[in-house]
Amino acid sequence: MRSNVAEFVEEIRDAECVDELRDAFSSSVSSLGFDSFFYGKLHTTLMHDLVAPYVVTTFPESWRERYFVRESFRHDPVISACIKSVEPLNWRDLANRVDLGQNEQRVLDEAREHGLTQGLSVPVHGHTGQFSLVSVTSPENGSSFDKLVAEYQHEVHLMSIYLHSKMQARISQESSEQINLTSREVECLLWTAHGKTAWEISMILKISEATVNYHLKNVMRKLGVHSKAHAVAKTLILGLIQI
Repeated sequence: MRSNVAEFVEEIRDAECVDELRDAFSSSVSSLGFDSFFYGKLHTTLMHDLVAPYVVTTFPESWRERYFVRESFRHDPVISACIKSVEPLNWRDLANRVDLGQNEQRVLDEAREHGLTQGLSVPVHGHTGQFSLVSVTSPENGSSFDKLVAEYQHEVHLMSIYLHSKMQARISQESSEQINLTSREVECLLWTAHGKTAWEISMILKISEATVNYHLKNVMRKLGVHSKAHAVAKTLILGLIQI
């Protein structure tokens, strides 16, 4: 009988887009007992310089919106722990820590509010410095989830590595084929990446604040994201802007 990993690798071998990879990984981890997943590609491994990750996920939309609007990724203890490790992380290990700050605890609490209670995260460090994070979650309770992790952790780990490799190629391909930003949109996005507000950008570019917001909303629409922070992250990772 073929392994779950071998079946997943075969399924994504000819995947032509990010959506196909998302559906294949979701189906594969669901067959193992995990009900949702998160793939996040980060621009940097420095927490103090972190912008929103490029995300492909089946986590609840309500969680995604709050996570990016509040820029919770800057205080996410899962990201912080995985950046420093190559080993999979059981979220329960974080819950038992006594050194979590108030903001870090808030991120975990907000995840629980959206049903994201039990999770396993896999850090994937690329050979040229890329970093991605793959998380899978389950509705199982503590001890049942630990059994699930013990049985399938290594398979999820290997599948995450293959997912990252294919995601790298498909993300770059789709950016070059589908996303065209105007020069003004790029200007507004660059200043946003440097921490400027819409009003500050309007003063710098000598245009109205409403016009700045118009361009940024166009960027978010083209990228299929819900926040300026996510737009900055996606364009950085896709190589559409440089800071």
